[in-house]
Amino acid sequence: MRTFDIQNRRKNSNMNNQPFSKSWKEFLKGNPDRKNYDEQAASIQSLIDGKETAVNNLRHLSDNKPLVCMTKSLINKKIQLTFFHTLKKTAILSNASSAFGLTSFGNRAYAVRLEPSDFFKSSTRNYRAPSFEELVTCTSLENVRNLVPTETMVEEKMEFHAILPPNLSEPLFDLEELSAESVLTILNNKIHTLKSEKEDESSYVSINNMQIGDQDLLFDDKDRTYEKSYGKILKFLWGICHLDTAIKSSTVISCTAPSTIAWLDKVHVENIFRKIQTHKR
Repeated sequence: MRTFDIQNRRKNSNMNNQPFSKSWKEFLKGNPDRKNYDEQAASIQSLIDGKETAVNNLRHLSDNKPLVCMTKSLINKKIQLTFFHTLKKTAILSNASSAFGLTSFGNRAYAVRLEPSDFFKSSTRNYRAPSFEELVTCTSLENVRNLVPTETMVEEKMEFHAILPPNLSEPLFDLEELSAESVLTILNNKIHTLKSEKEDESSYVSINNMQIGDQDLLFDDKDRTYEKSYGKILKFLWGICHLDTAIKSSTVISCTAPSTIAWLDKVHVENIFRKIQTHKR
């Protein structure tokens, strides 16, 4: 198996070597690096470094186009999803680059212009937030709504984005309702499913049989594998639900400029509108 370094993805992604797809969701599900991304979910959570410039962080996303970025929408307590992030020049006489992404996972995606400085910020003050063990038990809307901030929770800064590995982005491809609390429950149930698939059924307590006080039995993460892989994602969603003013919305602007439309058409043609021969390695 070839090595896979999340921080040093080559510019010519394997996305261009996969078979023909009828939609972006099918295309992303069929990406050759999908399994590798899932296995390195913890590395994905450190892909964005607060010490780097916003443009450099966007460049990391641009080098990993199958990854979906989740940010807060301007619509009350909703999220927005972007992928195929790209930095491209928009002026002939300037070396400056603008950030773009795609949104919508059907047979036609839409181009949006991004403001990197919005995406990669975090709150200027600390807020009380639940532990991963508390967050991961929120498998229903009632659970999410009842997990309110308390004085016993640890104070920490809240990030304004979350990067999803493929195994967590795929459950969202067909969603019409992107409320933070709905997405949080869906992803938590997916995480429980991923865990149960890796463990012997006799040693795993079914989520449907959970009783009060069973949390430790229900989700044993003593080595923090799941927290490192998914903790930031769950905390971001919970923050939108309960600390709405702490999580700032990110600017995503629909683009209809001729140059952007031409780029969008090119992206579609090169990736899902024509049959591409599978690359033999």
